[in-house]
Amino acid sequence: VSLKRFGYLDRDSNFALVYETGESDKTLYPDGFPPDGTPMIVVQGPHKALVVVYYILAVCGIIGSIIFLILNFLYRNTKVICLTTPLLSYIITSGALLMYLSVFLGLLPSTKKAVIRMQCNIHVWLYGVGYLLVYGTLLAKMWRVYQIFHNPNSNKTILKTWHLMCVVFSVTGVGVLLILARSVAQALTDPDLVTNKENPEGATGSDIQKFNKVWQCYGSGSAPFYLDLVIFVYLGLLQVVGIILAFQTRKVKIPILNDSKSVTALIYISSIVLVVIVLISFILNEYVNVRAVMFYGGIILLATIFLALIFIPKVISLHRDPAGNEIFSDIDDPSKRAEKCEIKGNHNNIAVGLAELTDSEMVPSG
Repeated sequence: VSLKRFGYLDRDSNFALVYETGESDKTLYPDGFPPDGTPMIVVQGPHKALVVVYYILAVCGIIGSIIFLILNFLYRNTKVICLTTPLLSYIITSGALLMYLSVFLGLLPSTKKAVIRMQCNIHVWLYGVGYLLVYGTLLAKMWRVYQIFHNPNSNKTILKTWHLMCVVFSVTGVGVLLILARSVAQALTDPDLVTNKENPEGATGSDIQKFNKVWQCYGSGSAPFYLDLVIFVYLGLLQVVGIILAFQTRKVKIPILNDSKSVTALIYISSIVLVVIVLISFILNEYVNVRAVMFYGGIILLATIFLALIFIPKVISLHRDPAGNEIFSDIDDPSKRAEKCEIKGNHNNIAVGLAELTDSEMVPSG
């Protein structure tokens, strides 16, 4: 350690500090005066480089969502797109957009309690509602395929567009009520300032004790804590429903209609990510950078995989077979192959064999 002489204590002047030439209070103490020994509390947030990287990824995701939304709109009259219901695709892209936007708000740099309270509320709405919209839409798509191809009842139920939308909004509505209750509880709960366990303490240049702190939305045992548990249990039940529908429709031979493989992959991946988010929310909240990497990385990963597994196969099919002539080539019985897929008003009509199967209705042939 290199030592530097800055002065001496003058015995003849009652041990007063006498500075060497060029030294003074300003050169010895950063603030210009000796410290009083009071510890310094520093409120920290995620590393700036991490925030920049995630902002870039979120921007790329938003751009991708908009591109898929535009393509879905421009080619909505083609067989490839209309078979999979453009309206549901719009909801999926909208949900993914909300999830990407939650990353921006959640990583917004701030050390003020009022701003942190706002972030704790709004970013939960963004990623929560976004996820519910996407996953609820996937369940509606799977339910539609199940009703068309696997329903053992010979008297087919009339399946209208609003039936599918009811599935989406029912799944989302229950989640919204839970998030609303959580938001009310959060508004009545002050964020906690806790020790940053990644870098709990240190010292300044003046040897002042420094304690590094981070904000967390709530403390263990608070009302928002238990409501978050309820929300995650609800999401877990949705995963189970998705697995059941995916299993029941796994043998459908029309790839562009059968989302079971994609949904199964999404279920497995989203289940893993949800477990990580649960661990982060309840165990690793005091590790500011670890939490940012895993929590917001999980949201970006989920939104990206949702878009990729749902829309990239459509884009590939649209490129290889714009007219949709090969969609039903895997069906051996020609009478069960689609004869048309066209837009009538706001409804997508799909004629399969003797029955008219539509996004708005499934009418048995007479």
